[in-house]
Formats: sequence, C-alpha cells, structure tokens
Amino acid sequence: MDGNCTHNEEEEFIDALKDEMPEVFRNIENNFAQLDNIDDLIAKVRATKDIETMQMLKQEVDDSSLKVD
Repeated sequence: MDGNCTHNEEEEFIDALKDEMPEVFRNIENNFAQLDNIDDLIAKVRATKDIETMQMLKQEVDDSSLKVD
C-alpha cells in the first residue's frame, strides 16, 4: 500500500484485519459445517421422503443462501 496512504492508516488497517480474521475463519468453518448438514439432510430426504426433514432442509438451504448473498 506504499504511496496510497499514510503509515498510520496502514497500521490501523492491518490491526483491524487482525481483529476481524478470527471471526471470519469461524464463520467459514460454520458455513462448511452447515453445508455438511445440508448434505446429510439431502440423503435423509432421499431415503425417507419425510416432510419434516424436507422442511428442515429448506430452512438450512434458505439460511445458507442468505449468507451467500
């Protein structure tokens, strides 16, 4: 970022990133866990054709879609 901003602004930016990265990594892990759960629900729906499981799957997919947006 040389020439784009002052040294203080660079340090503040880097410090802010350091503070936010653990939460970003937690969110990524949670999203992958949710996708794994969706895969499991898909398998259950295919096997059982259970309406309640289908509704749970829809809720998980909707929530996952919102996170992507």
